Amino acid sequence: MKVEKVVCPTDFSPCASHALELAVLVARSFGAELHVLHAVVLHAEDPHNPAHHLPNLEEVQALLERTAASALARDIAPHADGVLRILQVQRRAPFAGEAILGYAEEIGADLIVMGTHGRRGLAHVLLGSVANEVVRGAPCPVMTVRTRPEGSHLAAIERILVPIDFSGASETALATARDLAVQWTASLDLLHVIEETVMPAFYAAGVTSLLQLHPEIRTRCQAEMQRRLAQLADASLTVATHVREGRAAQEIVAFAEERESDLIVLATASRSGVERLLLGSVAEKVVRLAPCPVLVVRARQAQA
Repeated sequence: MKVEKVVCPTDFSPCASHALELAVLVARSFGAELHVLHAVVLHAEDPHNPAHHLPNLEEVQALLERTAASALARDIAPHADGVLRILQVQRRAPFAGEAILGYAEEIGADLIVMGTHGRRGLAHVLLGSVANEVVRGAPCPVMTVRTRPEGSHLAAIERILVPIDFSGASETALATARDLAVQWTASLDLLHVIEETVMPAFYAAGVTSLLQLHPEIRTRCQAEMQRRLAQLADASLTVATHVREGRAAQEIVAFAEERESDLIVLATASRSGVERLLLGSVAEKVVRLAPCPVLVVRARQAQA
């Protein structure tokens, strides 16, 4: 995995501060330059509608940019050691996601590291998520970080979780995770989740588990996981395989909590148009609920 340019968007929230800590860790380990980006967004401004035009727009934006520049300098200062190259960047845009995606495309970013507030339920549906927008549309892998308890810090990435569903996308995730495990001398946990519900119990005479209908599936899954293990072909790696039954997203999140994973690596298939807008995938749920950072790689990106 090549990482030469890392973009870390910030809105100066505690969540963004945690993302910056992780971005610094990653950039240092790869010797990459770090671009700390703040998007100056004025939601009420519409240059095509006089009723929604701020009369002193330039003054307001200039004030916001001066304030943001001071905040950027304050947040960057603890990480400036003369070795890590950190660039302080601001962009004006109608929406934060648009600014992040545009800047990542502009500089040819290799990785975006950003915070996600992990909203649930109706608030998530109505408010949406800048992180989800970036994950869906980014030209490079995206690493998301949820807010951690006050005073906690991620000093190193020592245990990496890779969900495996035997698709081409999960092969991409495994290859990426292997590279990172070598880079950081981390261990790998390979997890496959057998989806538990196959049909309403009424139609299946009370049988709701795929394993109840086909007990041999667990053995087949374990054999396939061992095959993936053999493909890694690196004696220096510490790797364990696991097979569980349940709902994929929930089991991935629960496993990460139990094993105290430092990073989850998963890949999504390339999507476009309405299919991408309605993603609602396992990846989206894991990004929102995971107790640790999540690296999302689109299969097409890693193959390029």
